[in-house]
Amino acid sequence: MTKFIISLLTFIIFLLQFQLWLGESSIIRMINLNKIYSKQYKINTKLEQENHELYLDFINLKNSNLLIEEIARKDLGYIRQDEIFYQIN
Repeated sequence: MTKFIISLLTFIIFLLQFQLWLGESSIIRMINLNKIYSKQYKINTKLEQENHELYLDFINLKNSNLLIEEIARKDLGYIRQDEIFYQIN
């Protein structure tokens, strides 16, 4: 009888250890998920910062005609009607 109880307890301990190390919610899986979470958190933080910067640019463009003119001149090469454009090579 005692051999049966010892065998049963050993089997139960084995099952618990198996679940701990190799089961669906094992320690190895949790470590991998934490690594994935850390990488994704860094990506999300970077994207949140970019979104905030774009939002500030949007607000500035919405409220300032001078900024729109500056961007048009710099990026698109626009000049006013009464201006003369000189290009020196």
